[in-house]
Amino acid sequence: MKVFVIEDNPVYNDYVCNLLKKDSFDTMSAYNLATAKKLLAKSEVDDIVVADLRLPDGESIELLRWMRANDKQQVFIVMTNYGEVHTAVESMKLGSKDYIQKQLLEDKLIPLIRTLQKEHEKRLQWNIPIFVRQGEAYQKIKKRVRLVATTRMSVLILGENGTGKEHIAQHIHQQSKLADKPFVAVDCGALSPSLIQSAFFGHVKGAFTDLLYRLQEYVITMPPLRNCPEDIMPLAEFFREMANRELERKVKGFAASARNALLAHAWPGNVRELKQKIQTAVLQSEGDMITEADLELDNEPSATSACFTLKSGDEERGRILRALKQAAGNKKMAAKILGIGRTTLYNKLVEYGLNEEN
Repeated sequence: MKVFVIEDNPVYNDYVCNLLKKDSFDTMSAYNLATAKKLLAKSEVDDIVVADLRLPDGESIELLRWMRANDKQQVFIVMTNYGEVHTAVESMKLGSKDYIQKQLLEDKLIPLIRTLQKEHEKRLQWNIPIFVRQGEAYQKIKKRVRLVATTRMSVLILGENGTGKEHIAQHIHQQSKLADKPFVAVDCGALSPSLIQSAFFGHVKGAFTDLLYRLQEYVITMPPLRNCPEDIMPLAEFFREMANRELERKVKGFAASARNALLAHAWPGNVRELKQKIQTAVLQSEGDMITEADLELDNEPSATSACFTLKSGDEERGRILRALKQAAGNKKMAAKILGIGRTTLYNKLVEYGLNEEN
């Protein structure tokens, strides 16, 4: 873990760094926003930022906005003079963890950072690994998560079974101001409707009137995996690594036949089904590569029989391009991924002027 000290006064910057070094913290210094951004581009998730409120090229609140916009969720502490407390409090609304008046820094900084370290260690114990998908649809979800995580709004997460709704809820929790508290998942399906209402919203008459609108202050909809073919192999590799650790195996990857089978499968059970199939394949693989037989997808419905409906315009064109990329240009495989016939795909390629490109 490193502590990034952002302070334009070189003497005071050295003073803060030396204070931290005496307690065995690694530090890095920056004297303005521009340099701070370059340093933080390579920061780790457990690093901490201690920034002066006012810098030569702007306020540190601008740096905090830049970090959150770029999905950098490191703890952010604002250093402030006495007369700037109001602005520092405003920074906490944007997601800074705390603020310290410079007059009290010598006594307050080290204990605060020690507390934050302990909170981080607790989160590591509570959390399961989180895989950040890079597909276009998931990037939109990631943006919505980033926007709502630091607020107190209720979030309603919708989607088919196995699409990762709880995963996203956990992701929101990790980035929220309650990240130091436990993440508690409740299986509502195991409770009766009346028990859910009274347990969550109380016994007072009218406590859950217009309930839906209370829950859906902010809505995030998870797409089914069949609509995100570009995520299938990265997720499969992630689950393979997880299974290797859990099962103490050393499976290195997927044979070409296994990759083709994964891309062609409809995934009615979405990400949850993919995880289960990969875990089973790792367990029973006899070599260092997962084969199609290891996946046990032979008797499952294919993508063709569970075809999703292509939409029009840019979205349809984008899906076709992603499927072709995922299939390494193989049009037969791309058609299977999309759940359409080869003739339909060829017609679409001509329609969108993609035939010559691919």
